Amino acid sequence: MLTVFALGILVFSGCSSPAAQAPAAEPTQAPAPAEEKPTQPPAPAEEKPTQPSTSVEEKAALTPDRLVPEVVFVFSTAEHDPARNELGILLTQEWEKLGLRVKAQPMDYEKQVDLYGTGEGFNAFTLGYNGRPERFDPDVLLRRIYYTGLNFMGFSDPEIDALIDAQQAEMDVDKRREIVFKIQDMLASPGYLPAVVAWNEVDVDAYNSDLWENIQVAPGMGIYNYWTLLSATPKTDKTTFRVANTELPRNLNPFFETTGSDTEMMRELYDTLARIGLDSQPVPCAAESWEVIDPTTIHVVLRQGMQFSDGVPVTAKDVKYSYDIQKEQGSSIYKPFLKTIDSIEVVDDYNLIFHLVKPDASIFMATFAQIYIIPEHIWSQIPDPKADYDNNVNPIGSGPYILKEWRANEELLTAANKNYQFPVGPEFYSEVIYANPDAIFQALVDQEADVNYEPLSVIQAQLAEAVPHLTVERKNSISIRVVGFNVRVAPFDDPAFRDAIGYTFDYDTIVNVILGGAGEPGAGVIAPANEFWHSSNQLVREFNPDKAREILAAAGYEWDASGLLYMPADN
Repeated sequence: MLTVFALGILVFSGCSSPAAQAPAAEPTQAPAPAEEKPTQPPAPAEEKPTQPSTSVEEKAALTPDRLVPEVVFVFSTAEHDPARNELGILLTQEWEKLGLRVKAQPMDYEKQVDLYGTGEGFNAFTLGYNGRPERFDPDVLLRRIYYTGLNFMGFSDPEIDALIDAQQAEMDVDKRREIVFKIQDMLASPGYLPAVVAWNEVDVDAYNSDLWENIQVAPGMGIYNYWTLLSATPKTDKTTFRVANTELPRNLNPFFETTGSDTEMMRELYDTLARIGLDSQPVPCAAESWEVIDPTTIHVVLRQGMQFSDGVPVTAKDVKYSYDIQKEQGSSIYKPFLKTIDSIEVVDDYNLIFHLVKPDASIFMATFAQIYIIPEHIWSQIPDPKADYDNNVNPIGSGPYILKEWRANEELLTAANKNYQFPVGPEFYSEVIYANPDAIFQALVDQEADVNYEPLSVIQAQLAEAVPHLTVERKNSISIRVVGFNVRVAPFDDPAFRDAIGYTFDYDTIVNVILGGAGEPGAGVIAPANEFWHSSNQLVREFNPDKAREILAAAGYEWDASGLLYMPADN
């Protein structure tokens, strides 16, 4: 059962809607006249003005086998993400009004990720894509969310795949932009819509300005970012920069990362050829420079003097090995960003030539800034890097930090890599896990933590501004929160059904009640904050349940007397 309290807080009790628990109504049964209350105007939700007026004789054809299958909707628990939890509750309520039987399943984040990877046991789900800097390049999110074989929705469309490949290969930025716009416009059109962006976030972070200075606010990342870890300077004798989070990494194996926390920690332990600068552009990091010889040939020069944390020098052979092994055996997350690389030629210890299969406009941001440089002398001895090596005890990398201690479900502590090619800010950097966002905020107030990982809520930000030792930073984000549809099975395998569901998102409630104003209505996978690549011409559906019913009726869906929805007769 779903309840909406006067304060606007959505409360969920139970896992199945009343419609899901009760048997389907007999098609010939009509609503009792007493329930119509003719002396009062009926509530809009009860009017169902666009519901087709079907006679009793016609409704006799609404056999149980035509009943729209129960929708299993998986979303975050309130402890992990209160906003996504309330979104799940709100949508469950709207979908039940539409005539669906919804089985709402709040689930821990790790279990969500594992379930989505199977492609089974769910029909709709929530997921977040944080605004990491490399995601300013449109290829990263378009490929990760929509390319065949890479997405959780099971979405596959040859034309979309071809366009994603085409924009990656287009070196003329204006022509590439046109293709990126076309992809966004198509994905939002009625024949597609495999997912809906529920909202685009506004990052609100706070840090302890009594203890730290020279904090950097990076586009897409907020305060917690690579540049802050290089520049943050203690104002006292405290030398550990403490980041409060609701989850720690699951593992530190660069071949088997599964969560955002895995990724963020490994970016500190391992280096990459490039990093994304504060201007949202790729800058050389482990690479000293690169030069495009021709559209399919890139010369990369490594910085000299780099070392892994065990003291072994980093050479061009390690870079070649890292890219080759990731392409062959690595995480499925990164393989798409390696497929344009035909071969890598080692010229000497510090020079490499990348030979591409075809031009790749995204390689500097999407590939050079994401692929970790790992030590060949360690990983080449491991037959199956995904299964045969526990990398959680002493991961050897060349990033700005080195793992010192990892207490599962409590804290992860790292120390500055004194041999890193750039000066590192805090002597120690730690991630501490807290039960929920409220506990994180209290840790900031109590000076147990120095910065938050996930953005603060509007109320928390207002409270933080009254705390003398906290400084609040706000920045429009490219982070998105998505509701995806499992298009492998009914009912979301029907584009018309997905189109109708697109009109059930109450953006006013989402932004003003659930988010407290700290966000914007969803406007596509490439957020408006990524201004150059965002298409403002794509279809953005407004909240319109009547329109949803019109679309369903036009597609042949029908309702019985109790309001339950049935599949088209010719389905």
